[in-house]
Amino acid sequence: PYLPFREVSALRYVALTLVFLISIIVVLPALLARGCGRPFPEDVELGLGEPYKVDVYDVGSGRLVTMGLERYIMGVVAAEVPASFGFEALKAQAIVARTYAVKRMRAFGGRGCERYPGADICTDPAHDQAWASDEQLRSRWGFFGYRRWWPRVEQAVLETRGLVVCWNGQPIDPVYHSTCGG
Repeated sequence: PYLPFREVSALRYVALTLVFLISIIVVLPALLARGCGRPFPEDVELGLGEPYKVDVYDVGSGRLVTMGLERYIMGVVAAEVPASFGFEALKAQAIVARTYAVKRMRAFGGRGCERYPGADICTDPAHDQAWASDEQLRSRWGFFGYRRWWPRVEQAVLETRGLVVCWNGQPIDPVYHSTCGG
């Protein structure tokens, strides 16, 4: 049936108003709530139940921070390789980064960080491995980038949880670098 022009305009106005209100009342708070409160997950939240803690000297803040090994590895993977790399590359980086850390951890007979006594490892990529905090990643990736990239990093680390590369029963020294000049 034929609707007069004024009724069509009114219906369109009502429909647009409803869409706007639904997005403001439902969608926007859902997006904000999902992205606001979740820093690096604690080991207990992940169900890791791991006893392994690593003492990390955070060069950026100048503090010694103790955290779960897998939590540390998530920050290393996010800092060392672009999260857009292939998923298997992220998993390989997680294994190499974990092996590097375990090789240095005093709990496993490692020597610890030579530059910062009391630390197993530091966040200076020229000396040990790069590491990014949750705040740094949120700043680097932005709101939507964080929501896109963090789950990939987290999943790659969790799928390789506990895996290290060994030779004759000992962790190898998996030195790696981001750039090769030939």
